[in-house]
Amino acid sequence: MVSESEVKAKTDSQLLAIWANQNDYIAAMVTLVKTEIDRRNLDTSVIQVPTVDEIKKVSKASSNLRLARVLGFIQGAMGLIVAGTALLSSEVPSGVLSNTVLAEGLLLIVIAVGAWRGKQWAFTSGVIVYTLFTAFEIVNTIGKGLGMLRIVRPFFVRPGDSAATLLGDSAIIGVSLCLALMFNSLRKRGRKQQ
Repeated sequence: MVSESEVKAKTDSQLLAIWANQNDYIAAMVTLVKTEIDRRNLDTSVIQVPTVDEIKKVSKASSNLRLARVLGFIQGAMGLIVAGTALLSSEVPSGVLSNTVLAEGLLLIVIAVGAWRGKQWAFTSGVIVYTLFTAFEIVNTIGKGLGMLRIVRPFFVRPGDSAATLLGDSAIIGVSLCLALMFNSLRKRGRKQQ
């Protein structure tokens, strides 16, 4: 605990700095500082002391920005992987499919830049892209499963597909659904702050 004599020993600028950041100090310290400021007749009218609500708002915005940056980083890495796959992989046939995969990778990178900067349009785009991707993967996985069981014509099934492939597809569905939910959370938080 700080004593009254220690507060009296502080310089004017130290007292005003404590007053400006009083939310960082315990109430007893702020009371002693206020008494000393009044005794010295220091002008505190130019010092705007943030309220607890303002501090919470800034902290929440900072937390949202950190989440947006993490999401932007993940998104950018995925975009680079997809675009790199389109450019370098021999598995993706050239032509329309290769260009589509490259466009998808570039779209992910653009969304990543927007998410990194905390832009509302990027969060909305992320929700749309990952919701559509999740829906496509669900249909694809169900089609593969039904094709493997020979319930429907195996349109979706490639040679070598197995239960492990379905498990991998399920993991992709889970990841893309989580990303859609994270983008949606950031989108909602961004609207509340506006």
